[in-house]
Amino acid sequence: MRDYPHIIEHLDIIELFPVYGHKSKKKLRFSEINLNSTDSLEIGDLKLHGLDSDQQNMKIQLTNRGYEIKSDSFFECNGVLAKEVLLQDGDQIRFNENLVKFKKSSEIKKESKLDLLAKSNHPIHLFGETGTGKSYIAKRIHQLSGLKGKFTQLSLSTLNENLIESELFGHIKGAFTGAIRDKVGAITQSKGGTLFLDEIDSLSLNFQKKLLLFLDNMTFRPVGSEKEYSSNTRLIFASNRSLEVLVNENKFRSDLFYRIDKSLTWKLSPLREDREKILRICKQFEEQNFTSIDRSLIEFYKDLPWYGNIRQLIGHLEKKLIFQKKRLTFDETDRDLSVKS
Repeated sequence: MRDYPHIIEHLDIIELFPVYGHKSKKKLRFSEINLNSTDSLEIGDLKLHGLDSDQQNMKIQLTNRGYEIKSDSFFECNGVLAKEVLLQDGDQIRFNENLVKFKKSSEIKKESKLDLLAKSNHPIHLFGETGTGKSYIAKRIHQLSGLKGKFTQLSLSTLNENLIESELFGHIKGAFTGAIRDKVGAITQSKGGTLFLDEIDSLSLNFQKKLLLFLDNMTFRPVGSEKEYSSNTRLIFASNRSLEVLVNENKFRSDLFYRIDKSLTWKLSPLREDREKILRICKQFEEQNFTSIDRSLIEFYKDLPWYGNIRQLIGHLEKKLIFQKKRLTFDETDRDLSVKS
């Protein structure tokens, strides 16, 4: 399965919207094209005339990552100035007033891992360091699933041990001191939807057994109730630590591990093990915030460990955006980041 399902590749689609003439569309069958101020872009019967006079050299090239555009000077991509772009589905490039769009070919488009997981009714286990995007992935799976119910999230490590059962299953009035009214638990709140249980590795051995009983038959009782309810909630688990390692350390029940291990497991790599993800995150940040990030700065970011992963990188970029706005370049915040790393 492809790791980067949205990258423009060989045989994907290029659409030209010239200032003069009609809209045209062709498959990308070339591996490289060089442009200068007197050239025109020609692909079959598609033709798009020259660049701005200050854009002397531009190359569109197929690499092992997909199609890349590189230029000696700035060009406009999705409304943002750039010198280098790894083309993705939906990207729009402007040459003067001419517009070029790149699209994934529907004939060869493969389903992403997110699409496949969303279609499955099985529980899912997301495993990765803090900040690798587990909550984001869980929400996207729910959005793509088409489930009509709510997305509900419980961060188990933040809950008192005595409250977890009530938060998950609910309770009835008078079940314990302070239970002055009935409480609907997260399982009921996410009926027909998705329940995301984050930091499953923080659960005590005692509550792990209760969770296992629920998983075995998908039935539960609110605290203090004698009535049993069934659930059609779709479950997504997440852990920061390896459950297998915790089992070997006698900190996680082996029967619960095997029950969860039957689900679909997706390990999310930290940024220091996937440097190209840093480029993709920076590109998305540019598009979402109408800014441009200096390419030398992105290369600098690729050499940092980012122990806080995606959360740390985005937080850092948001801090820089307060002061630099339209174009982000190396400054004191980056120097401090380098020292801390």
